Amino acid sequence: MVDPTPVEFRQLAIEIAGRANKIDQYFPYWYSVGIFTPDRKIAEATENSGDLNIATLLFTKLEMYEHVVSLLVRRRQFYKLVRIYKEGRVSSQRMKNIFLDNPLKHIGDALIEHGGHSLADLSIALVSMGKHDDLVTFLMKDPSKELSTKLESDFENVSVWKSVAAFTTNIKLQAKILSATVIAEAKYEEHLSEKAAYDFYS
Repeated sequence: MVDPTPVEFRQLAIEIAGRANKIDQYFPYWYSVGIFTPDRKIAEATENSGDLNIATLLFTKLEMYEHVVSLLVRRRQFYKLVRIYKEGRVSSQRMKNIFLDNPLKHIGDALIEHGGHSLADLSIALVSMGKHDDLVTFLMKDPSKELSTKLESDFENVSVWKSVAAFTTNIKLQAKILSATVIAEAKYEEHLSEKAAYDFYS
C-alpha cells in the first residue's frame, strides 16, 4: 500500500477496512503515505467506510461542494459550512434550507449579510413551520436592546413582524415585537414627513 497502487485496489482496501471496523487502526497511516488521493471512487469509499473527516477533505479537493455541504451538515460543522458559503460555494437557497433545519444564529447572520435575506424573512419562515422554540432561541441570542434596535429600524418589514408576533407562542417575544413595530411605524411616518417637507422647500 506504500507504493502507488491502482484506484480500484485502494478502493477495495478502504471498503474492507470499513466493513471490518478497522478504520481507526489503518486510516491514519494510509493517509500519511498518500493512499487517500482526490479521486471520486476513493472519496466515496472513504465516506461509506465511515471516515467522514477524510471524505470531506477529499470531496473538497475535488470541488464537489454539494457533497461537502451534506457531509458538513451530517458532522454538524456549521462554522465550516458558513465559511464555504461566504466563499460562494453554497447557494443561498440551500443555505436557507439548512438554516430552517438547524436555525443557528451564525447561519442566520451569514444569510442576512451575504444572501440578501432579512431577519424578518427568516423569522416568519421559522414560525410558519411551527418552530416556535427555535424562533425564540434564534432571536433572543442578540442582547435585548440590540434586538429592539434592529426591529425598530426595520420599518420595511413591519407587516411581516406583526405576522410573526401573531403566530409566536412566546408572550415575551410577542410583546417585544409589537412594541418595536409601533416605534418603527412612528419613525417611518416621521421620515415621510421630513421627506415631504424637504421636497416642498426644494
